[in-house]
Amino acid sequence: MNKFLLLAFITIFTFNSYGQTRYEKGYFISNDGTKTDCFIRNSDWKNNPTSFKYKLSLDSESLDNSIANVSEFVITDKTKYQRFTVKMGRSSDKLSFLDGKMNPDFKKETLFLKVLVTGEANLYSYKESNLVRFFYEIKEVEINQLVYKMYLKGSEVTKNDEYKRTLWTNVRCDKTKYEELSNLEYKRNDLIKYFEKYNSCVDPNYIIVKRKENKGGLNISIRPGVSFASFKASNPEAGFEEFDFGRKLGPRIGLEVEYIFPFKNNRWSLIFEPTFQSYHSDELDSEREVEASYSSIEIPIGVRRYFFLNDKSALFANLGGVTLDFNLNSDILEFKNNRSNNVESVKSADVWNNLFFGFGYRYKNKYSVEARYGFNRDLFKRYTFWSSNYSSFSIAFGYTIF
Repeated sequence: MNKFLLLAFITIFTFNSYGQTRYEKGYFISNDGTKTDCFIRNSDWKNNPTSFKYKLSLDSESLDNSIANVSEFVITDKTKYQRFTVKMGRSSDKLSFLDGKMNPDFKKETLFLKVLVTGEANLYSYKESNLVRFFYEIKEVEINQLVYKMYLKGSEVTKNDEYKRTLWTNVRCDKTKYEELSNLEYKRNDLIKYFEKYNSCVDPNYIIVKRKENKGGLNISIRPGVSFASFKASNPEAGFEEFDFGRKLGPRIGLEVEYIFPFKNNRWSLIFEPTFQSYHSDELDSEREVEASYSSIEIPIGVRRYFFLNDKSALFANLGGVTLDFNLNSDILEFKNNRSNNVESVKSADVWNNLFFGFGYRYKNKYSVEARYGFNRDLFKRYTFWSSNYSSFSIAFGYTIF
């Protein structure tokens, strides 16, 4: 049953729901120069795309287009891509892949480049997984890659930062200082600021256009709630057959830290939630009174997928694991013989590695409720003959502090 639930959850969790990505107003320009106003599916591309989906009206069917047929496409006020055939160097910056060549091996490629800055000097970017390259274009010079390459010189790692010399030669105004370029890093925001400053310097009427782009976010929430936990334990060698302590209601409270990734329209996030939870049960076993008591601080880490309903509401699904569970009790099981009054106990160590999944609802990015199921974990891993199954179903109510 647990395997079926997990499989069903993963299927829903990874399902690519087209309803979660909106079609937004924009246009594209075909090879023959025809401009088509339309609604483009905003996939908030982490990597530069080679194709896109669009609709001629919001009620019409979805159509496909690609780099073979389109020279430019724009989502209004959001993003712009232009097609170029460029000399592309794809050398890796990873130490294990470095070579001894100072200059890149260029090959001609036709790509959609993302437009970052336009003006007297244009700046473009290309991203593909860990590969990031920047390109520039001015009236006197056709589009070229800004070269940055790490390479080996003997046993030492050396940098070819030719992009600094290129900008000093071709993209520099009277106010540009050499120190400014010397400290300029091969990073998106640094290069954007430099190009905007240059364009403003050479053109007093230049207006900096800021496009709306998704940024990563951090949410911190208090999440009190209740947990319905069940516990079973057994030790056949000691004559203690599997004993079911039943499902008991107990408190839980967590502090969730959520980092929302700055891509895919903020639909994915990483969650981390230290949580206090407690379980207690008293049962009778023939001549013995058996008490099970377990309180701990769980350290769950997982990923969250949002399914936006509108601008204020969203469903979400979580999948992750308890990486560590700090036991706050020295004894979990305590046996008391009603005749001799002898007391025996079974201790536990810190445990880890059990999966959880959950579904929830979030409103105004402030309030939330989640139902979460934690799969079985053995609290007696330190023992040879003792074994146990501890699972939980919890409901948590969240309030985002900031």
